[in-house]
Amino acid sequence: MNKQRGFSFTQVLIYVLVLAIVFSSGFLLGQYETAKKVATGEPTVLDRIVRTFVGPDLSSENWELLNAIKDIIKRNYYKPEAVTATLLNIGAAHGMVDALPDPYSAYFDPEEYKEFLQSTAGNYSGIGVLVKENKDKQGIVIVRVFPGSPAEAVGLKSGDVIVKVNGEDIIGLPIEMVTPKIKGPTGTKVKITILRGDDLLDFEVQRQTIHIPAVLKDEWLNIGGHKVAYVDFSTMFFKGSSEEVAKVLKRYQDAGAEAIILDIRSNPGGLVPEVVNLLGYFVPGKHVLTIQGRVEKEEHNAKKHEWVVSVPVVLLINGYSASASEIFAANLKYYKKATLVGTRTYGKGTVQEIEPLGDAGAVKLTIAEYITAGGYHVEGKGVEPDIKVDMKTASTATDIILKAAEDYLREKLGK
Repeated sequence: MNKQRGFSFTQVLIYVLVLAIVFSSGFLLGQYETAKKVATGEPTVLDRIVRTFVGPDLSSENWELLNAIKDIIKRNYYKPEAVTATLLNIGAAHGMVDALPDPYSAYFDPEEYKEFLQSTAGNYSGIGVLVKENKDKQGIVIVRVFPGSPAEAVGLKSGDVIVKVNGEDIIGLPIEMVTPKIKGPTGTKVKITILRGDDLLDFEVQRQTIHIPAVLKDEWLNIGGHKVAYVDFSTMFFKGSSEEVAKVLKRYQDAGAEAIILDIRSNPGGLVPEVVNLLGYFVPGKHVLTIQGRVEKEEHNAKKHEWVVSVPVVLLINGYSASASEIFAANLKYYKKATLVGTRTYGKGTVQEIEPLGDAGAVKLTIAEYITAGGYHVEGKGVEPDIKVDMKTASTATDIILKAAEDYLREKLGK
């Protein structure tokens, strides 16, 4: 059985997808023939999943409960023509993976997997948002709407929860099945239904090709007469982003910045090699990450570069800063290389793997955990800020997290 890892121990990619960015793939999908395999005695999808993920000592013939339910359905269901081996196998496979105490694991049946593959086939057209799967799988959360995007034009906002796409209820679906429904050819339209507070709102968005830089905004701030650089890195850790951010940081440091405010609010994560590389400009050579699997363990030290950030840094975080962003924040906090301001981060500290099942779809399974410097486990806990901001006092007119960072620097640098 060939494995295609959406996440690996050498290049880990959080499954939070930019709807205007896709990643190449070498997957091949055959025809679905589980019903024929049942008749010939070949392994069903249920057998494959059990043997692959539970172990050879437990096969489907030992699962009395499943066999009993199958027999009851075959004897008593009022529409017997609707009951097929394919239907029951797919249902059992979904139920088995969904039963795991893990919000990120999922089974894709052949059609669902086909949609996922199409989403990684080089289509760069979308609506211009970053999305994240809810921990309870109640819809898909928009964590970032990119400036100038179609999503911004129609009024979609960060925090909106997508519950329907083109009228189809997507609650409970994994993110890999939702994003292909939203993406599509440039110029076509997609209907998005979102939950905002207690209100259900419908938006029709025209897809277009979008280029998103790593740094969305950078500017000088005058804080109490001091030159402070503000750098917005709230996109994600995609390939090349760490060097793009580093160039901006160096430009401001060389120009005399007395401090830097680096904003990773709503940055949903991305590639581990990128965060390890960016950490090298803050804590060169230091141990920054352990990826602990069931058996394997991999250690990562920050890269070493020709220069380092040597001015005070304030890192802005919030509840949508996740995965690689949390690795970055936890290490800067542990090594005291930045003061964290904002709210607790998301708490996504696990690694997922996609394992194709031939003509039976695929399984996405959590296979490892992130542990940052000092032995800190991010999963379920997130990273606490040094200066916590009460968002209950927030208003639409004031960015109170940025204001808290400015107040801190005003005191630190001196009035």
